[in-house]
Amino acid sequence: MTVWKMDKTRMLQTLSYGLETCGAHRLAIHYIQKAIEVRPDNIDLHMQASRLYLKSGQVDLAAHHCEQANVGIGPKNFIHWIKESTIDKNNIKSADVANTFNKSGLQLMEKGRFQEAAVCFKQALKSSRRDPVVHINLGLTYTKMGLHQKAIEALEQAHKTGYSSFELLINMGYNLFQLERYQEAATSYEKAKHLWPEEPSVLLNLGSCYQKLKDYEQAVECYKAVIAICPEEGAAYNNLALCLENTGKITEAMDSYIMAMDYESGNATIITNYAACLAKMERHNEALEWCDKAIKLRPGNYESWGLKGNLLMDMGKTSDAAEAYCRALGLAG
Repeated sequence: MTVWKMDKTRMLQTLSYGLETCGAHRLAIHYIQKAIEVRPDNIDLHMQASRLYLKSGQVDLAAHHCEQANVGIGPKNFIHWIKESTIDKNNIKSADVANTFNKSGLQLMEKGRFQEAAVCFKQALKSSRRDPVVHINLGLTYTKMGLHQKAIEALEQAHKTGYSSFELLINMGYNLFQLERYQEAATSYEKAKHLWPEEPSVLLNLGSCYQKLKDYEQAVECYKAVIAICPEEGAAYNNLALCLENTGKITEAMDSYIMAMDYESGNATIITNYAACLAKMERHNEALEWCDKAIKLRPGNYESWGLKGNLLMDMGKTSDAAEAYCRALGLAG
C-alpha cells in the first residue's frame, strides 16, 4: 500500500499562510522560519518571511530575508513589500514604526542600497511627518543617487519644521551647487560657516561658489582661510591660483600653483593649470614640459591634450598640434 506523504517544507509554509490569514503573525513567522531551516535556499520562503517581518514592523529582518532571496528590483522585491504591506498598528506604535524604518534606511544606505533606503525613509515619514532628521536622511540618500532636486526638496521639508543644523546646511549647499544655483549655495554655506567658522570643507566649498559667481575677492579670502587652517591642502592652493590668475595676479598665481604641486605632485589637473599659466606668460617650452607630465600621469585627460595642441600651434608645430587636438577631441567625445 502506498502512503501519501506531504512535503515537510510545504506543510510548514501552508501552516504559516493559514496563521498569517488569521492575524497570528508571530506564529506564522515561527513556522516559516522552521520551513527555512529545512530549505534555506528557497526564494519563496524567504520572501514570505520578508513580508511577515515587515507586517510586524521588523524591517531589518524583512530586508535580510529579501537579501537572502537574492531578489533585485522587480514586482517581488523588498521595495514592493514595503509599499504593499500594512504595519500592524496593534503591535507597534507609530513612533516606533518611524524609528524602525529610519534605522533600516540608514543600514541600507551604508550598504549602498540607496533606492531601498529612500523607500524606508518615506515610510518613516508616513508615521512621523515632522521628523527633520528623517527628511535629512532622505535628502542625503537622494544626494547619493545624484537626484539633487529631490534632495533639496527633502532638505527644505526639514527646514520647514523649524530645524536647522550644520549637516542640513552643507547638504543643501552641495545640492544647490550641483544644480548650478551658486548664489543660493553660497548663502547656505555662509550659514554653515556661521555655525562652524573654521571648518575647512565649508570654506573650500564656499570659495568654489564665489569663484563660480566670479566674485574672486571673496573666493580668495575663503581659500586663504583654508590654507591658514590646513597649510597642506593642495586644492585650496590650486583654486586660489585660479582666482589670482583671473584677477591678473599671475606671479602670485604661479607661487600658489607651485605650493599646490608640492602637496599634490601627482595631480594632473593642477599640473595642467600650472602649464596653462606658464603659457599665458609665453613660457611655451616650460609649459609643454609640464603638459607632458600631466598627460603621463593621466593619458585620458583631454584638457591636457587640448592645451598641448594650443602650445604646439603657438610654437608653429602645426602637424604635432593637429595630432594633439585629435587626441583631445577623441578623448572628450
